[in-house]
Amino acid sequence: MIQGSALSGAVKERAVRLFQRLGEAEAKAHGMPIERVHFHEVGAVDSIVDLVGAAAAIEFLAPERLTCGPVNLGSGRVRMAHGEVSIPAPATAELLRGVPVFGGPGGELTTPTGAVLLAELVDEFVELPAMVLEGVGYGLGKKDLPTHPNALRLLRGRSAGARAEIMVVETEIDDLPGEGFGFLMERLLDAGALDVYFTPVQMKKSRPGTLVTLLCRRPKLEELAGILLTESGSLGCRYHAASRFEAEREILEVATAFGTVRIKRARLDGRPLAVAPEFEDCRRLALAHGAPWRDVYRAALTAAGALES
Repeated sequence: MIQGSALSGAVKERAVRLFQRLGEAEAKAHGMPIERVHFHEVGAVDSIVDLVGAAAAIEFLAPERLTCGPVNLGSGRVRMAHGEVSIPAPATAELLRGVPVFGGPGGELTTPTGAVLLAELVDEFVELPAMVLEGVGYGLGKKDLPTHPNALRLLRGRSAGARAEIMVVETEIDDLPGEGFGFLMERLLDAGALDVYFTPVQMKKSRPGTLVTLLCRRPKLEELAGILLTESGSLGCRYHAASRFEAEREILEVATAFGTVRIKRARLDGRPLAVAPEFEDCRRLALAHGAPWRDVYRAALTAAGALES
């Protein structure tokens, strides 16, 4: 039905991918090959409308990114083709692996269809990010919930220049050789830390030590905290959420006599803020040409200035 429709190629591709992932989750939940999944499990009319409609909406709205808060699964039991099961339904649980969830009154509040939309389309599960609000949309269900409106809300906005949530993770170390700190920093940055820095501190019993601080996005918290503890030998670390203002950033490429260099350009509310050549590109080209690093760096800055003009 989807492939034979007049929908655009991008909508068809996304809708088919949604049904494929939903079918895979149902197949795993039922312990059978995907070819044997009953059509009624994934092909009811409301599911077709929901998934194809969502695929078309993404194409029409063209968001840069989609975020969602923790997902309310509901509570109680739900009747399926094979009898009653506790909430979340098996396919819902399978689809929401790695997603922050919680329970609440009202019965089944997240179905497998809703779960696959979240799992496939959402870029990051965080609290409401800072934005300049431009539009609000509502989707209403027929079920009458006793505790809250049966409504799904979509907020559309543009970056406010922007305040973002980051996680700050810290631990003090007093028994790691100097080389170990360098290796620890490399591991954390390679794994996705936004920044890592060391601060000398005076620890208990007057021992000199080092405070290791790393910054990361929330989805990377557990992975990076694990690396921090494993590589440092520390028995624990602290973490907390913080907000920071972020400039708008983009990566450009400029041509120099030494080769192509990536340039990081930052703007704040559309105004130029800073331009910086990528260190690793300058380092690589300096070694390849036997030239001083600063010469490559200056050439890249000159090319970036010409680009701005």
